[in-house]
Order: sequence, then structure tokens, then C-alpha cells
Amino acid sequence: MAGIDKIRDQILKKAETEKDALILEAQENAARIQESAQEEIRSLTQEIREKTEVKLKDMESRSAAAAEQKTRLTLLRTRQEVITGLMEDARNAVRNLAPDQYFKILLKLLSANVQKNDGEIRFSKKDLSLLTDDVKKQINTIAREKGGSLKIAQKPADIQDGFILVYGLIEENCSLDAVFQASKDDLTDLINSML
Repeated sequence: MAGIDKIRDQILKKAETEKDALILEAQENAARIQESAQEEIRSLTQEIREKTEVKLKDMESRSAAAAEQKTRLTLLRTRQEVITGLMEDARNAVRNLAPDQYFKILLKLLSANVQKNDGEIRFSKKDLSLLTDDVKKQINTIAREKGGSLKIAQKPADIQDGFILVYGLIEENCSLDAVFQASKDDLTDLINSML
């Protein structure tokens, strides 16, 4: 009996060591994915910042001769137009990417928003029709790495693009419209700080 107990203890110890190694590897992979997504966002933000600086400087120089009050109103309106235009340009740029690049961004967005629960992912009608087996596998891998699972809904979400994560009664809107709207306030603050 003592020999069986020793063997059992050795097997349990080995399993625990392997489990710890797998958890560490999963955590490292999650950190790499998160860093990659953050780098992508930093890159897009820098591009938007540079375009915004050029456009705002141009608009400021044209309105310098106007009265101070009129300049303030014009500048405020211009800021909003620039922000709206740049946001729309960026959104359209993402929408018009090749499917593999487009889904690469959606997968990064998924990685940043997926939870440690069992849930459902609902894609837009367009995106649902473009899903490949490889993307489906990556979705499952991302969910598993976070400690959860995602079922891909066959019925499309009522959004233009992107997806909605559903965990019970909680829905996380990850459509491009929602993502860009959420970042609009940050971009507005950034532009205001530059002026």
C-alpha cells in the first residue's frame, strides 16, 4: 500500500507542476496579446494625433484674423468636425481592411474584453458571414486562455460590424461604433490639451 501511495503522490506532484507551468504559459500569452493590442491602439492614436495636429494648426492659422469670440466658436466647431471626421476616417479604414486584417483587430478587441465566464459572441451579419474556421478557433483559444468559453451565435447581432459579448444578462457592445464612441471623449480631451 505504501508503494501505491508514493506512486500516487508522485503523479499528483507531477500533475501540479505541469498545471502550474500551463497556467504560467497562458498568463504570459495573455500578456503578450494584451501588449500587442495596446501597441496597435497606441499606433492608431499616434496617427490620429499627428493628423489632428496638422489639421488643427491649419484651421487655427486661417481663423486667426477673425474676432476673438468668433474664433472661439469657429475653433470649437472645427474641433468637433475634425474629431468627427477623423473618427469616421479611422472607423472606415478599419471597416475596409482585408478580412484577415479586420479580424485580427477584432480578435485583439475580443482579447481585451473577454471574461472568465461562459458566454456567447454575437457578430454582425456581415462579420458572421466572413467568419473562417481559423477565426473561430482563435476565438475559442482566446476565451479558454482567459478561463472561459464563448459560443458563436448563429443569429447576427443588430450592429453594422464587430460583435457583442453576452454573459448572462450582461452585454458588452464591441461594435466599431461603440468602440470609437467610447474613445471619442479621450480624443476630445487630447485635442483640447494640445490647443
